[in-house]
Amino acid sequence: MLIYIAGPYRSDPVGNTRKAIDAWKVLKDAGYTSHVPHLSFQIDLIYPQTPEFWLDYDLVILEKCDLLLRVPGFSLGADDEVRFCEAHDIPVFCGTAEQFVKADIDLERFGVKRIERGRF
Repeated sequence: MLIYIAGPYRSDPVGNTRKAIDAWKVLKDAGYTSHVPHLSFQIDLIYPQTPEFWLDYDLVILEKCDLLLRVPGFSLGADDEVRFCEAHDIPVFCGTAEQFVKADIDLERFGVKRIERGRF
């Protein structure tokens, strides 16, 4: 199972990337594999791109994911990613990584077929 972590970025790229990495750590420790799109900020420092480029780029990756974790905080980009998921039948969980792990959701109910934990 691949979880896409969506949340604030532009208001504080370094701080918000840290928060996304912290969510990644919680998911990793629970046995999930996740993608942190915020890490593209390092690429953008060397090869700057428009926000629209990054959204389009991230949607290609998101389309391959099994679930989107929408962490709290204002973000137009993350809201766009949620709308993309709704249009493409990708499940969305709104809340923190800790809440997701504690919820122990029956993901098969959402059509998620690959529920693998503990690979790493």
